Amino acid sequence: RSTLSSTLAGLVRVRPLLALASLLLVAAPVAQAAKGKTAKAPAGKAAAPAAEAAAAPAAPKPASFDELRATASPAGDLGHLIEPLFSSCTAKDDLGRRQCELIRQWHLDRLKARTWRATADLASIQNQPYDSTLKSLTVTVNGCLECGRPPVVAGAPRILATAPPRGMEEGAPVGIDLVSKDLTFDDAAKAKRWLDAIRGRLRTEFVFTVGQPFESKVGKGVGIKLAGYRVLDQCAGDVIASDPPSPAKIKITTRPASCPTDERTPEQIADDADQAKLPVSISRDAVIKVLTPIQQRIYECGEEFELKQGVAQVHVMVPGEGKAKMEIRPPHDKGDVYLCFKAALNEARFPRFKRVSPPVEIDYPFVLRR
Repeated sequence: RSTLSSTLAGLVRVRPLLALASLLLVAAPVAQAAKGKTAKAPAGKAAAPAAEAAAAPAAPKPASFDELRATASPAGDLGHLIEPLFSSCTAKDDLGRRQCELIRQWHLDRLKARTWRATADLASIQNQPYDSTLKSLTVTVNGCLECGRPPVVAGAPRILATAPPRGMEEGAPVGIDLVSKDLTFDDAAKAKRWLDAIRGRLRTEFVFTVGQPFESKVGKGVGIKLAGYRVLDQCAGDVIASDPPSPAKIKITTRPASCPTDERTPEQIADDADQAKLPVSISRDAVIKVLTPIQQRIYECGEEFELKQGVAQVHVMVPGEGKAKMEIRPPHDKGDVYLCFKAALNEARFPRFKRVSPPVEIDYPFVLRR
């Protein structure tokens, strides 16, 4: 025992992984001997634990992406992650070869046993042009973890994806789409603003396990099995798609340096610029200037319904933005006369001013007959 401790202590000082291998080499015969002893147990007793293990319920699926993500280890450098799949042991001496094989198997077991998390490359998100008929823009998420700049392992680039792509079109993999999401925009201008300001900030997070190497038309690669994904704006935290579900907006603890300091959306920026050009308010004279031409229509209503001489009082309230409210006072607030006056007043178009300002209100008398 003291000899084994001295040997391992010396190995730790020189090479920790070699110490691990030596420990495994010593432990392997002991484990094999123990296995031989337990193999003599009655078959009925040995089968019971196996049956219990087979009957064990599957782990419940995480209720949210954040819950799933918390159980995964960061993948780090993807080339280093998958390297054990392609490593080989070339040592000529028996001890060196067995040490290498044990270390390699340890890394493979670790690679296969864990769930990993990583941010996919930009090829994982594609979008279609804006559809003016449907007033929407379709964003598609595919299963490409690393396709644009695959890591070089064992002398060859290795893409990482949920399946071998059937091909590549304009840098995007074909045949491994996961989900499509339609984003609605009122017009092409708003869609373009989103594409210019937000599209490039989207990132896909994958939680996955590592599968087997493959070869396809597009090259060599390694398969991954997805446990979940999430597409989000890495600057604002808005979630575009997620499985398992995720809140519509998450808190971003570390914003990339490329993120703008202005948190406003493109629509808010455009709206604020528009409001900045408007006057704070408008004068009573500006309101009267709009109402004056309508007097001719009121005359026509008075003649049509043979109204007596007099005036129709109208209360006018003009907000900074939106439709003005015009209340026709009694006794002209009902019947066909009211409808005629209302049609005439609906033609009024008042100048815009800042929406935060209070509305401009006046009482205006329309003469009924010439």
